[in-house]
Amino acid sequence: MIIESYYRNKISNSEYKLPAPYYKAVELGLTNLDGWQFILKENVFGSLFDTIYEFNKPFIFLPFARRLDNDDVACFGISYLNFPVNCVAVVHLYVKPDFNSNYPTRKKPDFDTFWDWFRDAIEEVIERYP
Repeated sequence: MIIESYYRNKISNSEYKLPAPYYKAVELGLTNLDGWQFILKENVFGSLFDTIYEFNKPFIFLPFARRLDNDDVACFGISYLNFPVNCVAVVHLYVKPDFNSNYPTRKKPDFDTFWDWFRDAIEEVIERYP
């Protein structure tokens, strides 16, 4: 589970709360979705948070799951353009965004909510094992 004590001192929004559906998925043990795996260890979360922050300043993302077959990481957007808090962005881990192209001109986040991302991840599993 995302370690609140780790990110609390790194974000300015002290009122921030992870979305309830995230906690529900963890509580139900729905944390290994074949292609995606939830980030449940503090040292892994901390390393990913720091790397993503370094490559994506000034945006703040909280990583919660990563692809097992590439460097994509699903993150909650905390400070991400004018998108709503807790939208989900899929960030490629070691690629610095080109601020003259893709990121500033995005019209919407990758997923509006955690459940939208989760549904897509489940659809990938269904497609892989018809």
